[in-house]
Amino acid sequence: MHLTEQLNIRIEHNLREESEQVLKKLGIKTGDAVRMLLKQICLTQSFPLELKIPNQKTIAAMEELENGGGTEMNLEEFNKMIDNL
Repeated sequence: MHLTEQLNIRIEHNLREESEQVLKKLGIKTGDAVRMLLKQICLTQSFPLELKIPNQKTIAAMEELENGGGTEMNLEEFNKMIDNL
């Protein structure tokens, strides 16, 4: 495979840092992750992620979290909460 094209994109610094930390744990370089995304687009002739417009309840929850609200919990606490629903 001859890599002949270059793709330049601008993203937020934190997005790059956080995504590279995750990819490093997976043993994947950022460029490889982008190539995998583009390959899946070609193979499936679609975008390989489900994209949805959030409803008002979801938007309100996201805004609450951005403003410091919400409840922080670990996975065990979350699972207990779900079991009690």
